[in-house]
Amino acid sequence: MLRDGQLDAAMATTLGQLDQVYRFNLYYGYDVTNAPEALRQPIIAYVGALRQGSKSLSGEQPSRHLFKVHRRIETLVLVAPPIPHTPLAEE
Repeated sequence: MLRDGQLDAAMATTLGQLDQVYRFNLYYGYDVTNAPEALRQPIIAYVGALRQGSKSLSGEQPSRHLFKVHRRIETLVLVAPPIPHTPLAEE
């Protein structure tokens, strides 16, 4: 049910693919070196922060610890109940 060229959240946020962007500027095999910085930088910062909190070095494959932390973050972000929205008062 996705439009052509879209990935679902489960595919777009896999740690393996995000790590490929971080280490090799590749995303699902596509070179993303010329992608806008605004798209690449959050991924690089996220994976860098995960790696900094782990004993895994930037040149190594993601550790089991990184996968566990990433999965917890995914669960919080993707499965968290929406924040209640309060409508603006009409004037």
